[in-house]
Amino acid sequence: MCDCSEDAFRAQATGSGEARTLTVDGECSCPTTGYTLSLEPTNPGIVPHPEDVVLELVETAPQIGGDMITPTPVHYETQIGPEAQQVVIRHSGGSMTIPIVEAPDGGSYGY
Repeated sequence: MCDCSEDAFRAQATGSGEARTLTVDGECSCPTTGYTLSLEPTNPGIVPHPEDVVLELVETAPQIGGDMITPTPVHYETQIGPEAQQVVIRHSGGSMTIPIVEAPDGGSYGY
């Protein structure tokens, strides 16, 4: 199981109105080398919250990996509407809420 912190994730939107592109980048510390991480859309729950983009962190453990705590990156990109204000990431250790930052001048952050 990888260890993830809100501080290691960023969410940014570029564009405006219905044509916003959301980019989520982050990093988790995994217990061995060779882990892969992905973010996938998941069920937002019974009560709708249009301001939330709800994702699940999927961890894929390696068949063989070195016993070393390893920083492992994850990246996700999708189109969102104007109502989205934050990303909720569900993972094996709970959940994280990452505010969506608007890119100045349509640019992107450099991570």
